[in-house]
This record gives sequence, C-alpha cells and structure tokens, in this order.
Amino acid sequence: MQLYTESQKKQLVKNFEIETRTGKMQKPVIKLFNPSGVGTWFISSMSEDETIAYGVCKIIETEIGSIDMVGLKKIKCPPLNLPIERDISFKANGYTIEECMQEKI
Repeated sequence: MQLYTESQKKQLVKNFEIETRTGKMQKPVIKLFNPSGVGTWFISSMSEDETIAYGVCKIIETEIGSIDMVGLKKIKCPPLNLPIERDISFKANGYTIEECMQEKI
C-alpha cells in the first residue's frame, strides 16, 4: 500500500508551503501506523521532494516535529517485515494537531 495518494501528496505539499510561510501547522492529512506494534504518525505537511514531513509522532511518547519520510518508507516491522501502513479510514483535515496529540485517534 502507498503511504499516500497523489491527491494527499498535493495537499501535504500545499500545507508545507502554508506552514513555511505562516509558521502555523495545518491539520493532519494522513495517519500512518505500524501494523505490528507501536508507532503512529499524523502527518500535516511534506516537502515537495518527499523527504521531510511534519506532524505528530506517537511511539513511546507523543512528539510534534519533523519526520524522516525516507526512513519511514524503509521500515520493515517485525516479525513479518511489514511496511508502515496508511489508515484509509482516517479523515483528512478532520482533527487538529492538538487533538492528535491528546486523543486516541
């Protein structure tokens, strides 16, 4: 499965431009997760070259900041070597960054 669709990529890049210009984080467009353990990422924006994204990461602790998309795409989750997956039921722009940090979404 792709981590994001072409239309989601366009929105992520657009949000990146907005965030760069205004300094205000946009609402997450996609939710990624580890299918065999801990790890959830709510991504609000991404650079056009698809190397860096910004959003909320929940692994051991909840953090907000940059996400290495190149590294994330390479992850193979044990024990079955599954890749990181996208939550296809996640509603884009349905939650604020603050809600993603506090709630179990």
